[in-house]
Amino acid sequence: ATAVVVVTRDRGVVRRPCYLALHIDGILAARLAVGETSLFYVQSGGVLLKATSDPTGRGLCAMFHDEGSELEVAIGDNETKYFRLGTDSNGALRLLESDGRRP
Repeated sequence: ATAVVVVTRDRGVVRRPCYLALHIDGILAARLAVGETSLFYVQSGGVLLKATSDPTGRGLCAMFHDEGSELEVAIGDNETKYFRLGTDSNGALRLLESDGRRP
């Protein structure tokens, strides 16, 4: 059975011109720009989500090498879960479960 993961990148100032990457179960699934939302159909059960710096970033964006933020998520059949991708006040990446409302 399948489930849905929805990820929205925050509109924060830090790393604004750079894409952030989202990996699902170890595979690069998306490069997200500021304010962008992506929807993914995944197998229900356990899913590993990881946010990292953009692996294809160039120029100033190549300077950010963040270990990232990782979440193991349990998700049921036909369930939809929402997440926010952004940075904290120190510029560290963070991936948090959310209620689905726009930040």
